[in-house]
Amino acid sequence: MEDTNKIIRAYLAGNAGIAALVGTRVSARPVKEGVTLPALTFNTRGGVSNPNIYDPVTDDGLVNPSVQFTCWASDPMGARALYEVLRQALQGLNMQTVTFNGNDHQIKSAIEEVIGQDREDADIPGYFSVITFYAFEILAK
Repeated sequence: MEDTNKIIRAYLAGNAGIAALVGTRVSARPVKEGVTLPALTFNTRGGVSNPNIYDPVTDDGLVNPSVQFTCWASDPMGARALYEVLRQALQGLNMQTVTFNGNDHQIKSAIEEVIGQDREDADIPGYFSVITFYAFEILAK
């Protein structure tokens, strides 16, 4: 079964609104000092896999990751603007096919669990972010 982080990244990287703001700076790794801003990072923080919807022959399965997104910018309003574009791309997402590694995967749904929270990074001066959490349902091959 394909890594859901790769599926989510492929979807986000292909979204015109996100690409217009961050280019290719969409990553499943933490942001580091010196990175060009704005940038979008995310990490899976948990979730469940459904063993009743898994085909061991094809390695297809339904997984429900909970994902934290961090929208980074050099000022609070830039971080908030990126969050709004991310929210438009994800909120209510339904039955979206994402082709990755030659396979079609399906994001069945994405639902915001926690609305955006504004933060200023304590370790990297001048880095502002908005964090949010989404619950996904993904049919991964």
